Amino acid sequence: MSAVLDPGSLGTRVELYSQSMVADGYGGYEPQWNLVSAFQVRLEPVAGFSATLARTLEAGVTHKVTLRSRADVATAMELRKAGRRFEIVTMRDPDETGRYLQLDCREVQQAG
Repeated sequence: MSAVLDPGSLGTRVELYSQSMVADGYGGYEPQWNLVSAFQVRLEPVAGFSATLARTLEAGVTHKVTLRSRADVATAMELRKAGRRFEIVTMRDPDETGRYLQLDCREVQQAG
């Protein structure tokens, strides 16, 4: 990534969700997604692969997401945009300045 990022390229609003496990009342637990924050990103599609597993369509890395650096972003969280879900697979500081994060994400959709 170049040292200068055009702030106008961060034009896609997403919501960040974290997962917690809550008791289901029957002795087990079920996942619950909780809204952490909402912010602007640059969302870019990249090549990937897909497979259907257990009635869920999963794909390899499908999108690269660039955002201003934040301490509340971690792998295994999700970004959401207009009904679409993007699981964060990896994250890095692309120019090692602490100003930006670049995320490799996998789009996950329920099979219809």
